[in-house]
Parts: sequence; C-alpha cells; structure tokens
Amino acid sequence: MKRKILYLLTAIAIIFIIAAGIILTQKDFSKEAGKNETENFTIISYYHGSGYGIVRSYRITESDGKLYFTKSVSGLQKGQEVYAISDKDLEELAKIIESNGIRNWNGFNESDSRVDDGDGFNLVVNFENETITASGYMMYPANYKVGHEALLSYFETLSTSKKPLKT
Repeated sequence: MKRKILYLLTAIAIIFIIAAGIILTQKDFSKEAGKNETENFTIISYYHGSGYGIVRSYRITESDGKLYFTKSVSGLQKGQEVYAISDKDLEELAKIIESNGIRNWNGFNESDSRVDDGDGFNLVVNFENETITASGYMMYPANYKVGHEALLSYFETLSTSKKPLKT
C-alpha cells in the first residue's frame, strides 16, 4: 500500500512539473510587438526546477521580426521579466547549443518514478529546419550538466546585460 501511495505521489509531482513548465512557457510575453499568441514563434523554451520548489523558465520568441527573451521564476521567488534581444544574441545561443552537445539531447524523455521530490527539465528548440525536444525528471541526457550550466549562464547574461521592457 505504501508503495502505491509513493508511486501516486511521484506521478503527481511529475505531472505538476510538466504542467508548470507548459504554463510558464505558453503565455504571450511579447506584447511590446502588439501581436497575439498565434503570431509568435518560439525559438527556445527551457525550464528546470522542482515540483516542490522553484521553477525557472526561459523563452525566446520572435514576433513581427523582433526577438524577445522572457525569464520567469515561480515558487518562493516569483517574477517575470521581458527583454528585447538581437540577432547576435541568438547567434550566441546557436553556438552554445552546438558547442555543448545540447543538440544530442534531442529525443530524451525519461523519468525516475521512484523519486517524489526531485528536479526536472523541459527543452524545446526551433531552429530553421530543426526541432530539438528533451525532458526528464531526475534523469538527464549525457552531458546535461555542462549544457544546463551553459544555458543558464547564457540566460543570466542576457538578463543582466539588458534592461527589462515594461510589460
């Protein structure tokens, strides 16, 4: 009986993490361009965090030829900031994805159902003719730590080197 309850709690935690990531990455954050959700193109959506703690979400979208970066935090430190970014910033992201083996994460989708209070991630990248998707809960693709740290460094640099837009 205890084992069934543990599996149920694990499943609920996984569903919560996935739902939080979807909610955080689907909202239209580029109102500055005067466009609605259907006219935005998501270039990258990346979130990581815990079902019982802080979830960080990063998203780059293109709308009306302009690029926007959104950083969201839920949990104890709630907040959201939107930044205008350049093509050069996007080129830097492409280099990071290539040089850190993030492209190799494509297709990864694994979780450890024995853990009910762990961390997870979700990544979707849309570059020209290629889409990279990966997700995991307490299980990660090879080279995850290096790629994760490179992405976080990139996103934090964007958010500290630019002034947030008023939303």
